[in-house]
Amino acid sequence: FSLYYFGPRKVAQTVYSFPASASVRSLSLDFFLKEIAGVLRKIKVEGVIITYLSSLVRLHELIPFSTLSLATTARVQEVLFTLSQPGGPYYAPKAVRVQARNSFSKIYPHGKRMRALFKILTSILHPAYSVNAMLSNISTLLGRICSTWPWERLGATCRDLVRRVSGPRGPSRRAVD
Repeated sequence: FSLYYFGPRKVAQTVYSFPASASVRSLSLDFFLKEIAGVLRKIKVEGVIITYLSSLVRLHELIPFSTLSLATTARVQEVLFTLSQPGGPYYAPKAVRVQARNSFSKIYPHGKRMRALFKILTSILHPAYSVNAMLSNISTLLGRICSTWPWERLGATCRDLVRRVSGPRGPSRRAVD
């Protein structure tokens, strides 16, 4: 939890306080990042995950992750990738997915286009996610357009219609009668 409580600067100081050998320093960074990846898997609070992800980017700016072992790199990439995808096993909220995607592209800039292509392909293969996202974006756009007085009633009607068309999205929402 040191990344959350003390911040990336203190973690970088701790890593640099190990002996001067480059291999020992990379092993200590490996240890810290394995633990951070494990903690990121267990956290369920949106604000804490977003803080961890932004701190992870700042830690990468202080200590480049290029010296990491292949196993640790794979773990960090796996956690960032799963947090950036809708659905299981994490069911991350949209703000977490966006922050994870941004963190992934800042820490590992190579392959950014391939990840974007993969996201588009998974949206095509899972149309339920893309239709709900599209309806949500249309509803938000209509809400912005229809925010003036004469259009408020029409906007409310359109939002109600979009909610009815999109249907229930999970166990926490009840269907509108």
